[in-house]
Amino acid sequence: MVRINLDGVDAVHLRKIHPLLYLCSKQGSQAVSGPNIANVTVAGESTVEFLRHHPSAYRAYVIASDTMAMGYDEFVSVFEKGSDLLHKALHKGYHTMLSCYAGINRSVTTILMYVIRHTNKDWKEARDYIRDMNKQHRRLPALTNSTFEQYLLEYAKQHRRHR
Repeated sequence: MVRINLDGVDAVHLRKIHPLLYLCSKQGSQAVSGPNIANVTVAGESTVEFLRHHPSAYRAYVIASDTMAMGYDEFVSVFEKGSDLLHKALHKGYHTMLSCYAGINRSVTTILMYVIRHTNKDWKEARDYIRDMNKQHRRLPALTNSTFEQYLLEYAKQHRRHR
């Protein structure tokens, strides 16, 4: 397996969720490229535009705002799409750099939606793991948007009923 050098990069390897998954900010996403690297960005238009032409083997975008005013239906639409793009990149075997502006809310929410939709892992354990890793390696919080967290809780309950 190819090892990604993250020295000096604003990113954290989330190997317990998936061995090829990395959480980062837009700067972290820009700092890592190569033929086996995928970049999935869930962010506002300015961040997406900032990263649009960065070289990588696979690049996918979802436009999303980090706001507590986002309604539940929009939340589900945006983050299901993001989680499916993440799943596709990981399934193809790419080292996947998942980013938003800072790597705190939208990217973390996308990872947790991926956990709910595409794995058998507990999303709350994944949330706690991401929070610990972000704090330890990037000195940043994770999932501070309480609306997103509440929507994830509701989505997980509904998803569990339909499995």
